[in-house]
Amino acid sequence: MLELARAVMTKPRLLLLDEPTVGINPLLRERVLDIILGMRSSGVTCVVVEHALDVVERLCDTVVVMVAGSVLRRGTMQEMQRDEHVIAAYLG
Repeated sequence: MLELARAVMTKPRLLLLDEPTVGINPLLRERVLDIILGMRSSGVTCVVVEHALDVVERLCDTVVVMVAGSVLRRGTMQEMQRDEHVIAAYLG
């Protein structure tokens, strides 16, 4: 949380976030997501590494699915949920 607050104060153009909601309570989680969405709407580019798919769906317009350090697919969350290669890699 402290790192996110520090980042917000610097008025960045690019924000790199590694699992920003992991390990925090649901109320705080919503606040963090609102802050990130607010930054996005003010023109900040946000790159998010996240395993919680509901967070990815809420925050990301474009999703990149990686396997073993390589890009498997790129598209919207809805496209990734239907992609046979993504399904095979993570559910197969």
